[in-house]
Amino acid sequence: MSEMKDRIAEGWRRHAADPEEVAGTLAAMAADLEGSPESAPALAGLAMHVLGEHLGRYDEALELLQAGFGSHAGSPPVVRARLAIELARDADEAVLANVPGDGPQRASGEVLVWSNALGMRAARGDMVTAGRWLGRAGAGAFQLPSDDPAVRAVAAAANNLACDLESRTDRGVEANQVLRSASQLAFSCWERAGTWVHVERAEYRLAKTHLALGEPVPAVTHALGCLQICVQQGAEPGELVYAHEVLASALRAAGDEAGHAEQVAAILAIEQAAGPELAATARKLRESVS
Repeated sequence: MSEMKDRIAEGWRRHAADPEEVAGTLAAMAADLEGSPESAPALAGLAMHVLGEHLGRYDEALELLQAGFGSHAGSPPVVRARLAIELARDADEAVLANVPGDGPQRASGEVLVWSNALGMRAARGDMVTAGRWLGRAGAGAFQLPSDDPAVRAVAAAANNLACDLESRTDRGVEANQVLRSASQLAFSCWERAGTWVHVERAEYRLAKTHLALGEPVPAVTHALGCLQICVQQGAEPGELVYAHEVLASALRAAGDEAGHAEQVAAILAIEQAAGPELAATARKLRESVS
C-alpha cells in the first residue's frame, strides 16, 4: 500500500470521530496527488463524504475537488464527486446532464451520483428529497449488471442511510418511510452484488430497522435469517455474535422471554470462549440485550 493510500485509509478510520481534523488534512493530500495519481478517486470520495455529508461545507468541497486536484479534476470519478456535491447542495437535478461518459458508463455514473448525493441531502434533514433520490438510485441500479460498481455503491449508501436513521430519536413519518426503503434496497442490492456476509448483514440491518419502527414480528423474521446464514456458512464467532444479539433484541420485543434468554446464553458462550477483544465486544452486546 502506498503512502497516499495509507493516509486516505487513516482519514476514513478517523473521520467519524473527528471530521474537522480529517477535513484539515485533505488539501495537503490533494497537493500530493501528482505523486500518486491512482489515489485521486479514493481521495475525492473521502473529501465528498467528510466535507459534504459530515460537515455540509459544499463550497469548500467543490473548490478542493476543482482547484486542489489540479490535473486530476477532470477525471470521471472526481467530476462525479463534484456533481454529487452540487446536487446535494442545490437539489437541482439538471446537474445530471453533466455526468461524463456514454451508454452504460453514463448510466452507471448517474447511479453513483444519486447514491452519493442522497446521504448528504439526508444529513441536511431533507428526507423527501433523500427518499426520492434513493428511489432513483435503486431504479438505476437494477438496470445495471450485478457486477457494476454502482450496484455496490447503492447498497452501501442505502445501508449507511438506514444506520443513520435508526439512531435518530426525532424521526417523523417521512424519515421512517426512508428508513424502511433504505434497508430494503440495501438488502436487494447486496443480494445481487454481495457475498453471503453482505446478505447476512443486510438481514441484520432489516431486523434493526423493524425494531426501530416498532415492528417486532418482521424483526424476528430477519434476525432469524441473519442467524441462519451465519450457521449455514460457518461464520466466525465475531460475526455470529451479532446475529445472536439482534435475535435476542427481536425476541424480547416480541415477548418471547425464553427465546431471548437462549440467545443471551449463546452470546455468553461466545464471550467465555473468545480472546480478550472479542470477549469485550460480546460482553457489551450481551449487556445491551440483557
